[in-house]
Amino acid sequence: MRPSAVVEVPVWQGWIAIAWAIPFDLPETEDSSAWTPVLELGGFEPGEYPEAGPAVALDSGEPWMLRVRDDLGHERSAPVEAPLNTDEREDIVWLAKSLLQPELTTDPLTKDPLQLPIPKRGRSIVPEWPRNFWFRFNPALALRPGIGPSASFSMEVGGQVFDVWNLSLAFRPQTPSGITRISSGESRESTFSVLASRLYGQRALKAGIAFGPGLSGRRITTDTSSVDLRMVGPVLSAQVFAHWELPWVQLEPTFRVDLDLFGTVVSNGTNSKTLSPLQFSFGIAARIGLPPQRRSPR
Repeated sequence: MRPSAVVEVPVWQGWIAIAWAIPFDLPETEDSSAWTPVLELGGFEPGEYPEAGPAVALDSGEPWMLRVRDDLGHERSAPVEAPLNTDEREDIVWLAKSLLQPELTTDPLTKDPLQLPIPKRGRSIVPEWPRNFWFRFNPALALRPGIGPSASFSMEVGGQVFDVWNLSLAFRPQTPSGITRISSGESRESTFSVLASRLYGQRALKAGIAFGPGLSGRRITTDTSSVDLRMVGPVLSAQVFAHWELPWVQLEPTFRVDLDLFGTVVSNGTNSKTLSPLQFSFGIAARIGLPPQRRSPR
């Protein structure tokens, strides 16, 4: 790591000042490559917090804390929120720049630290994910114990609510599948659900969860017309997925579990079958959102 200092070197009859980047110590959970372009704009570079000289450290915790030490050895700190995108990293870098300048951060009469505005999450016009409004398509293989496999095609529209949560309306029809012990029995199912989702992680690869209530519309028939059962009932849905950020689309391998809050018994007069309330599905979803609008640096 290059030392952090300003060195004056005599050159003939004048002096030149060589300014080196100030080290910026990042938490281990942060990706330094995502910070490097922003740090360079502020005159910083990723590096450990040295024992002497100007330096900056960002500590994770509740809340996150930004610590700086200026050229005179004075140390200052300010709480910040965990950055979720490039704009919020810029907020922290410019706050560090201001904390390194005593004339901007101390009262000229008392020399006490001034109360500086703390960057708040969500100041971007549009967050990086899920781009405020989005469409998600998720082909998957659905499996319910006692029923043969079927293909499902979940379609969702949604957007951001409550800062970091996302709300979506999903419609998922399924192809017909046979019912064991019921001769020529077929289950045809479609589900409407409202899902709340949230992402965890700071890098391009993240993990997410989604859950919420819904309504399942089901029709069960046989070729002999001995069974024609139609019903609608409440369900609970939960999803766990990985999330890869790409410029215009996000890919999400998804595992989903649906729990019926109602019972289904199918009988053809000879055999009867109580369907399992659980259904599992595996697939890869594609999410398309509005492109983010970048704001000018403050």
